[in-house]
Amino acid sequence: MKPITKKEALVAKLSAQLPSLTDSQRKWAEEHFGQAIAYSNKRNTWCSECGQMFKPYKPEHLVDILQNGEKRVTCPHCGKELKLMEGKYGTIHVDKYYYTIITTMKGFQVFRHYSVDKIARRGGKATFCIDEVVQNWVDEKGKETIIARDVAPLSYYRDVWVMHKDMSIKRKPNSYQIYTYDIDAYHIYPYRHYIPQMKRNGFKGDLLNLPPNVFAKNLLGNNEYEYLLKTNQLSVFRYLANRNDKTIPYKYAINICNRNNYIIKDAGLWYDMMSSLGELGKDLHNPYYICPSNLTSAHNRWLDELRKKREKEERERRIAEAMEWEERYREAKQKFFDLVISNGNIIVEVLKSVKEFEEEGTAMHHCVFACAYYKQDNSLILSAKDMNGNRIETIEVNLKTFTIMQSRGLCNKFTDQHEEIMNLVNTNMNKIQMLAASA
Repeated sequence: MKPITKKEALVAKLSAQLPSLTDSQRKWAEEHFGQAIAYSNKRNTWCSECGQMFKPYKPEHLVDILQNGEKRVTCPHCGKELKLMEGKYGTIHVDKYYYTIITTMKGFQVFRHYSVDKIARRGGKATFCIDEVVQNWVDEKGKETIIARDVAPLSYYRDVWVMHKDMSIKRKPNSYQIYTYDIDAYHIYPYRHYIPQMKRNGFKGDLLNLPPNVFAKNLLGNNEYEYLLKTNQLSVFRYLANRNDKTIPYKYAINICNRNNYIIKDAGLWYDMMSSLGELGKDLHNPYYICPSNLTSAHNRWLDELRKKREKEERERRIAEAMEWEERYREAKQKFFDLVISNGNIIVEVLKSVKEFEEEGTAMHHCVFACAYYKQDNSLILSAKDMNGNRIETIEVNLKTFTIMQSRGLCNKFTDQHEEIMNLVNTNMNKIQMLAASA
């Protein structure tokens, strides 16, 4: 798109003045990208770094067998330590990553995102293709201007970049691609530059595992987030930024926490607890309730009390209401009901009825039913089970931001499979986006 405002014209002009990748930046990317892998069959192994062949099972090559069964070997040709992958493999392997450089330009905080392809070929050294795909320009008031490449139309993925066209001004579409330009790169170049306003607003270098532009827009453009950062309520900052909230729910309670030097470590759990306390009629201005020494225990305690109260006083009303919501929930979420995600060890499915919410909450001893998540239009609740049908964790996906808000097992604890479940759902998030965008 062509610039249509003075600010867009300025950003387009400044963008053209940005330097290309330096040799140091390119070298750092190549050294830190992609897992070094040895691809092995019954006869030979080839190294993804130098492309040479060697015998994997000689004692001097085998480095270690980790607790998870992962084997590590050393390539005798290039000396790199490699993860051993056994099976039938071809002669080429490609890894794709995002790489971000954080810099400044004429008062703008600039985030430059690169798509990196690492191409490993048998018989040759790994090569890299590094292309800039997105620039986020955030001014001192948190207003963002985007310069990016076009995205391939009708693509199954939302970030299939059209490399043969130049980057240009982009405006976020009102569709499931709205977060296409919020790049959360796994690798960020360590030498970073920030505008003074970032430091003024309390920034000390930690982006809180948020896309850098999302962090900067909230910090510079919303004094609510500045307040959270300066009071060290980092979990609340991250939680609300992921939800795209503009105001702080229960801010008076956050103030009380700060006066009592209480840092909320798990904002999702704390907000769930506050919801339970409010329904129980507890004093939400009392530090005894809102600043528990053990948040998980307090959350579970008030949840249990809430459950007992409802079972005793509101059983018939709750059942009637649940039946009333059954049809609404089915209408609202039916297009997700056929979604099944699996990696062969874990299967993740959408809860298909309010009754299933009750069964999930009862079995897992958490608040997915007690807090009536089936009423929330922008939440999609999924259940992760093993292949025998045993429940592992319950996942909440935000249908506005398409991020995982929380994934919790029995009594809201994280399980040994937590990271595997998170990776499985995040890998398949595009399927949820496509279903959400469908009529």
